[in-house]
Amino acid sequence: MLPLILICTIFSVGRALVCTPELCKNAVQEPLNCKGSIIKNGGFCGCYDVCAKQEGEECQAHYSFGMIPAGKCDSGMVCTAPIEATGHPMMLLGRGQCVKTDQADLRRAIPDTLSACQQMRRVRMISMVVWQGWWMPKCDVNGDFMDQQCDNMKRCFCVDSKTGDVDKTTYTTLGAANCAVSKRDNTMTKCQQKYASMQFSFAIWQGMWYPKCDTVGNFEPEQCDNTGKCFCVSAVDGVVDESTKVLGSAECSSKKRQTLKKTKCQQMRDIRMISFVVWKGMWTPKCDALGNFMPEQCDNTKHCFCVDAVDGTVDVSTKVLDSADCSQSINSITQS
Repeated sequence: MLPLILICTIFSVGRALVCTPELCKNAVQEPLNCKGSIIKNGGFCGCYDVCAKQEGEECQAHYSFGMIPAGKCDSGMVCTAPIEATGHPMMLLGRGQCVKTDQADLRRAIPDTLSACQQMRRVRMISMVVWQGWWMPKCDVNGDFMDQQCDNMKRCFCVDSKTGDVDKTTYTTLGAANCAVSKRDNTMTKCQQKYASMQFSFAIWQGMWYPKCDTVGNFEPEQCDNTGKCFCVSAVDGVVDESTKVLGSAECSSKKRQTLKKTKCQQMRDIRMISFVVWKGMWTPKCDALGNFMPEQCDNTKHCFCVDAVDGTVDVSTKVLDSADCSQSINSITQS
């Protein structure tokens, strides 16, 4: 935590620095015992002289965020990134190391302009904001995004090497993502795209449905949602035929569609079994073998009553605590 606070402090101070003549009034030039040359006015705000950095010493490769520079290398040397620079702490502040010019090709020089991957990595290294699904980019030796990246939820996925755009269809919850396949074939059908996008979505709503795709990637004729309703869709774009939506199975044959209908008792029971809404006096119907309402029904206040066998209309005059006598109701229905 302390290094992070120190970094943030340096960042804040560096951003606020403005070099004015008054800053050098009290500056004192200390005696220099340099191993190499002296850089005139190379100190803070140009107020004093400093020693040029020597081989292996920390230097300032490029300037950003108003940071106080680490110094320049002596003649015959260049400021290069350390090996494994993309993960090196010195990259956080744009720092490098002085290397002799004839050895510079052994290390990757820090470019004046960072790549998109390096920029994202730097920003996220100094940021204190973390969210669900946050990821720290991994860059290759050329500064491009590595094909596979992983987030803080242990999900791995494939990204574009230049922009870092995530291929949302490649998310995996365990193990490596198959980025070779992602690179080879980026074309997906609408059904496959819809399925892939819903795999990593945290949103759930009433009536949501996960598409079922056939072997060639088209929508299967029948789809079902999270309320227990099934319906028919078009094969290519998955447009729902609202007229076919029923509780239970929908008949989606290529011939004239005949919707499999349930009785009123069965429909009412299915709806209340999956509903999250409960109220005082609510009752879940009991249906007989033919799908009709059983004569006696009971609610959640332990009141029982008689209902019509076909449409479930309650005979309020029969409502009592515990068991209700519905024999007369049965007789009246039989007689009618």
